[in-house]
Amino acid sequence: MAANRPFDSEQSGPSTSFTIDGNPPPAPGTEPRSELHPVSPDFFHTMGMSLVRGRTFTADENRSNAVPVIVINQALADRDFPGQNPIGKHLTYSFWHGASAAPEDSAVHPRGEIIGVVRNVYYSSLRSHPRRRHSSHTGGSQ
Repeated sequence: MAANRPFDSEQSGPSTSFTIDGNPPPAPGTEPRSELHPVSPDFFHTMGMSLVRGRTFTADENRSNAVPVIVINQALADRDFPGQNPIGKHLTYSFWHGASAAPEDSAVHPRGEIIGVVRNVYYSSLRSHPRRRHSSHTGGSQ
């Protein structure tokens, strides 16, 4: 299951900025960005997204009351964690599923732990090079 249909240009994942916990805050307007795709645990296998490092979601992590976990793609790992292992690092997103509210609202500014890295794949189009897209995946119910 995926909240956004792969290969549907009308349904690409929302793009959001994020911060990396422990890093100095970036200057306004220079925050890293990522497409955000809420997916179910079997999504990676179905899409042929092989695991590079770490692991993917468990069924228990795919519940709305679960602690948020994140699987990122290799392009995001290379850009934002060069020469580092991103597993165990934490990201804080600027919004969650398109919601908007006050900055102190944790439902809108979720923090999640990176648990896995998957290889880059074509997601929105077979014409868009997979390395150019920086993607993060969350449990579909998170």
